Formats: sequence, C-alpha cells, structure tokens
Amino acid sequence: MTAPTADQLDELRELLDRLPAGPWHTTDCEGRIEVWQESALTRVTRDEHGEITGYSTPSAYLASHLLYERYVDTWDRGERDGEDDDLRRDIAELLAAARNVLPGLLAEMERVRALARDLTDPGECRYDHHGHCQPHGWTQAEPRCPHARARELLREETA
Repeated sequence: MTAPTADQLDELRELLDRLPAGPWHTTDCEGRIEVWQESALTRVTRDEHGEITGYSTPSAYLASHLLYERYVDTWDRGERDGEDDDLRRDIAELLAAARNVLPGLLAEMERVRALARDLTDPGECRYDHHGHCQPHGWTQAEPRCPHARARELLREETA
C-alpha cells in the first residue's frame, strides 16, 4: 500500500469538513444499527473510561445527527445466518471510528511530514561498498538511510 497523495488527503479533508463533527457512537439495538452524533443522544451514561454504557436516541433530531441507519434480521452479532448483518454492523462501527479518528490522523500526518521536512538533509546520500551512507553517518544497509526514506516520503506528498 502506498501513502496517500496530497490530492487524496485534500479530498478526505474536504469530505470530513462537509460532515458534522463528532464524536459519533454506534448503536445496535433490536435489529436496528445506527451511527449517531453523540451530542444528539439523550440520557447518556458513561463508565470510568468515558465510554458510553447507556443512552436513549432522540425522538426528534436533525438529519445531520444520524449518519447511518440499517435494519438487520439478526439481533445479536454472530447469530446463525447473520454474516450479512455482522458485515453491516462492522460497516457502522467503521464509519463511527473513522469519523472520530480521521481528523486526528490527518493532523498527525501533517505534523510528522513537517518534522520530516525540517529534519531531512536535502543532500543526496552516497553509499560506500558496505551500503553505509557516508554524508549522513548511517551505518546500516537495510533500512536505507533515513534521509533518503524521508525524501521519498516527501516526494510522494507532492506527487
């Protein structure tokens, strides 16, 4: 798998900007799977880690509060003949997790790439007969010099 291009990251940021902010929570109750904006849920209780342990869905809500809704035949994960329903549950959980985590991952990628730009020597690597990078003092053949790998990462960013 290759790193996402700058255009792909921009597309993802634009999509996330169009969606309502999170956090999001997946509900799975009596054959109805939903992904709700947590702020829309009522009577929310949480455990000592902040995880939701109880909630009620609102009787009236904005369309932007409900990201995903699906009815399933099997009420419990893993029920016989419920492979399609389990897949639908996995999709709902992925949607909620992705919406909750992607903004932080994108920000972290930006910080890491900015750090790589600042720390990477623009000078080309020159390897001796042992595969050691002479200008950067990297004495391993594998992995290659971190400056070379960082320059490749930064080139992919602008590709």
